[in-house]
Order: sequence, then C-alpha cells, then structure tokens
Amino acid sequence: MDIDIEYEVCICITNFNKALYIEEALKSAVSQKFNGKFHIIIVDDCSNDNSRAIILNYQNKYPQLITTYFNISNLGLINNFIKISKLSKGKYVAFLDSDDYWTDNFKIQKQVDLIQNDNSIGLVHTNHLTINENKVFSKKVSIPPSGYVYNNLILNNFITHSTVLIRRNLLVDTIERLEKLSWGKFYYNDYPVYLMVSVHVKINYLDEGTMVYRNLGSSASHTRNYDLKTKIVDSTFYCRIYFIENIKDVSNKIKNKIRSNYFYSKLVITTNNAQTDDFFRLLFQFYRYNTSLKHLIGSFIRIFKLLYLKVF
Repeated sequence: MDIDIEYEVCICITNFNKALYIEEALKSAVSQKFNGKFHIIIVDDCSNDNSRAIILNYQNKYPQLITTYFNISNLGLINNFIKISKLSKGKYVAFLDSDDYWTDNFKIQKQVDLIQNDNSIGLVHTNHLTINENKVFSKKVSIPPSGYVYNNLILNNFITHSTVLIRRNLLVDTIERLEKLSWGKFYYNDYPVYLMVSVHVKINYLDEGTMVYRNLGSSASHTRNYDLKTKIVDSTFYCRIYFIENIKDVSNKIKNKIRSNYFYSKLVITTNNAQTDDFFRLLFQFYRYNTSLKHLIGSFIRIFKLLYLKVF
C-alpha cells in the first residue's frame, strides 16, 4: 500500500521477537487522538515467534492506518532503525519500541503542539514509567534539561527512545551524517542520533508520563551477561569520546567526568562478576579522573561494599 505523504506524524515501530508485548504497543499506537493525519509503519526483522501473525492481524483491522514490512534477512538493530527511518514520511516521526507502550492517547498531539510553535526545537521527549519483570512500576524522578543540551547529553543519555518525536527532515539528515561515520562501533541506534541532533538544535522535555518502558532483564541494555555488559559500557564510552574528538568538543571537566563514570561502571561490572584481575588498574583510573572528593568517597564505599559481599 502506498503511504499518504500528506499526514503529519509517522509512528515507527521496529520489532524482533516481541510477540509477548507487541499487541499492547500496537493498541496504544492506533489509540492516538490527533487533530491531523498520522500513520504507523512496522518493520519486523525476521522474528521467529508469533509476531508476524499479530502484526498482520492489526494491519487487517486498520488497513488505512498501518503499513507493514517483513525483512527477508535479519538487518540488526542499527540497520533496521535506518530502514524504518528512511521509510517514514510526513513532518514528524515518533518512535515506539515493540516491547513498550504509550499510556497517553494525546501523546503525539502534545508533542506536535510544542515542536511546531518553535522552529529551533528539533526533538521532544517525555517522562515515562518503568516496569520490570516483576511488574513493579517506577517513575522517572529527575527532570532533564531542555534547550541546547549537548554538554548534558554526552554525560548521560536521559532520552527514552519510545517517548521521542522528531522532525523527519532532521532525522534523515542526521542518519545520513552518521552513516558516513563509524556508526556500527557505537552499538546503539538511538543515542548517536540524539547526540548529533543536540549539536544543532534544541531538545525539549515534556514532564508528562506518556509511556511505559519495560526494563527486561533479557534486553541488551539490562543484560546480566558480563561480556555483553562490558561491550555496552565500552561502546557508550567510545561513542562519547568519538563525538568529543570529531563532532563537538567539551571542557576538560566534562571529559574527566565521562572517564570517571566509565571506569566506575567498569569497576561495578568487574566486582559484580568477580573478575578481579583488572580491579586495581580500574580503581586507579577512576581515582585519576575523579575531581569530586564527595563522589570519590561515596563511590569507594559502594565498590568495596560490593567487593565485600562477593568475597564473604
């Protein structure tokens, strides 16, 4: 089916083996109340569970609203994200991961109202609830900054993907820029996009809970696997340093904080997994780059408490 290019918002949903959750995501997407036109694109990356049947069932129910694509070979996280972003049409793109779901039927309306009134804003994200495997909800407490947030964002990725609405022309331009860089080494599909966007335009935060993020122990970002956790931490650090060295520099204070946070994360992973070979080397590096005595003492206490629990 040809997609109507006159609609304003394109909701992009990528899926891989999320049959347990995708129906809830789709239901929340089709329930959006918007005073313009919106469309939903779903790209399934060769799922081998029941995802295809669920997706096709929703497309049959809403043939004018949903367009589906089923990859003939597995593209992986980054390439599938690139594909769906380039397939999108319209003025704005909203992302929804297939294991998350929106709780506010006016989510995209609120975000469009905000972004269309200020041309300097390129992306709007929102507050959300988090649910873990035990069905325990937690609310995002700290309020992230709005505006030109590159210096904040390079320290901490405070943007949750399924809350994002972005100008499509900015998204496509950003992807084209990233494709010329070492995107595959960044590991993430979303964080490099947000960083690149924050270099050029404002990013605004809407402090309203609009979605539920599933914190699944089986997901890559919350894995308990030592090698994968190490890869994620290393990749995040590489992404930040790459942006600092090649895209936009930051102060030495921010650089030291990035390095301090990195070595602290490595210490926690090493201690939790009883991998003590590099413990003192990492401890020295953490001490070297930490400029806050209060943070240093608190971190040492937490690290040695973890170490004590592992040993005794």
